[in-house]
Amino acid sequence: MKPAFRWQTYCLLFLLVVSLALFYVGRHDLDGRYQAYLRSDEQVRAAREQCEQLRRDLETARQRVEHLGNDPLEIEAAIRRTKNLVREGEKVYRIKQVPNGAHGEAETRLGGDEQHRAPLEYSGRATPEMKGPAPEVSPEN
Repeated sequence: MKPAFRWQTYCLLFLLVVSLALFYVGRHDLDGRYQAYLRSDEQVRAAREQCEQLRRDLETARQRVEHLGNDPLEIEAAIRRTKNLVREGEKVYRIKQVPNGAHGEAETRLGGDEQHRAPLEYSGRATPEMKGPAPEVSPEN
């Protein structure tokens, strides 16, 4: 065989293989299948991360419940936090967030020198024996 003929034969065989491969890929939608595989793989990864986060949250909650069952002060603190209860004689100060651009009111209330502090609000005194939430009192009182 002549070298030129051998070279042409290899080129034709190469073109035939490439064309068959392209025909196969187009016919069986391999690119679409691969893209679907990548999407499903990403969904599986996200689901696993979410599952791990939920496991961590569950373990934290279990530890907290176990700790609550053993410590009466922690039980009282949890109840006071969730029900907004205070003891008789306690004063509650709630710190409100100042909206962006509303620092002028905070400056006026604080004498103008303290720019970035939020106004404080006094909520009043609690009812005897923690019978209800702290009363809402306006800042002017």
